[in-house]
Amino acid sequence: MSDNHNPASGQQPLTSIDPFMAAWEQKERAYRERARAVLDGNKKALFGILAEHGITAVIVNFDGYGDSGQIEDITAQSGDVAAELPDERIE
Repeated sequence: MSDNHNPASGQQPLTSIDPFMAAWEQKERAYRERARAVLDGNKKALFGILAEHGITAVIVNFDGYGDSGQIEDITAQSGDVAAELPDERIE
């Protein structure tokens, strides 16, 4: 069995991936920071509208598995009764 992750004696490790990975990690950190900064406000806006309309649960059914698939159906409930989702947009 061989270990292909370690360069053979005298070989230099690949360095061309390092700048790419560093740039990707920087973009990923910036994205996560932006997402974290808006999460609380987004949750308040969304849950506020749902509460105003008496929605107590939203059920999302997916078709597929892993990285593939899509949303198949979205239903809402008010208690144990089916309810219509409000037709409102949130900025």
